[in-house]
Amino acid sequence: MTQYRVNGVVTFLSGDASHAAYARVRDDIELFTGRVRELSIRLEALESQLRSTKGSARRPLRQEAGATRQALQMTRKQVAKARGKLSSIQRARMIAAKQRPVQEKPHQTSAIFPPSSDPLHELEREHYDGKAGGQHGAVSGPTIPG
Repeated sequence: MTQYRVNGVVTFLSGDASHAAYARVRDDIELFTGRVRELSIRLEALESQLRSTKGSARRPLRQEAGATRQALQMTRKQVAKARGKLSSIQRARMIAAKQRPVQEKPHQTSAIFPPSSDPLHELEREHYDGKAGGQHGAVSGPTIPG
């Protein structure tokens, strides 16, 4: 379960829902970015028309340019908000990934030596079998009769 915060609201998502939310927000960003591009082009065209227009014909162009500027500003805010959501989801996914329990892996010997000829493995076997290094737990030296 992934938890993320957007504008102070904590949301919990399962893995699949997290992927779906991420894809949805990414699509929103693409949509808003395309809209910003369109509005920018439209505003540039209106400003060009304003420069070449004289007299009372400028008034509707000025009003339309103002409305386009406002729409552009609002759309840029939507892009910023969506990017914030996206980074929040990414951050939550990273935190969730770090909190997952680590599965234990079976013991692996070194890749250089096959298991039968691994020198460390041989030393361990000798140590635990008692073949080399004497008896474990035995005290060397003379025994004191009791």
